[in-house]
Amino acid sequence: MSHRSRSLRPLLWRYRWLVVACCVAAAAWVSIGALRPLPPPTVPVLVTARDMPAGTVLTAADVQLDAAERAPAGTMDLDTAVGATLTVGLPAGVPVVDTMLLGPGLPDAAPAGWVVVPVPLADPMLAELVRVGDRIDLYLAAADTGGRLTEAQLVTTGALVLARAGPADQEAGWLGTSAASSASVVVAAIRPEDAAALAGASGFGPFRAVLS
Repeated sequence: MSHRSRSLRPLLWRYRWLVVACCVAAAAWVSIGALRPLPPPTVPVLVTARDMPAGTVLTAADVQLDAAERAPAGTMDLDTAVGATLTVGLPAGVPVVDTMLLGPGLPDAAPAGWVVVPVPLADPMLAELVRVGDRIDLYLAAADTGGRLTEAQLVTTGALVLARAGPADQEAGWLGTSAASSASVVVAAIRPEDAAALAGASGFGPFRAVLS
């Protein structure tokens, strides 16, 4: 036996309990790691990267992939979502699903030459009554502009309702918006000459509407 081995034996004997304790601690750590449940599997889900109002045309910078335990029904992929138009306003971090976007067949349902836009309605009760194919006149009321108008201003007449926001979009807690802003969105076709006026007026809030 070498001189080095003989010199280490008394040292190991003196600290034998410390060595045993270290071995037991290491074994316990390995056992706990083996028994610890694995994290649940995740899937990539396309979500909004920033807060966006209704009518936003999505770009690649507006969305991102996040890990989620499961993908919501109707989840979109990046190629399909980019270039589509939001029918509802969304906060950052919300999964992008098909009921939030203008469907590919909606423009074909509009009269020739008309444009398709999402329209937030101020009256949730009217929004519940409106059906696809109805014609509505849209007004911007004085209350929506801080009193700068003396009476309701007619923005467009005969707008054709093409779609309504889906039930999933009306869940205020899920969208992170108020029920009035998320549950009262319709998609309508309007005359192209009224598009600029409607886009400008939308900055003041939702529209008042009457059935034509």
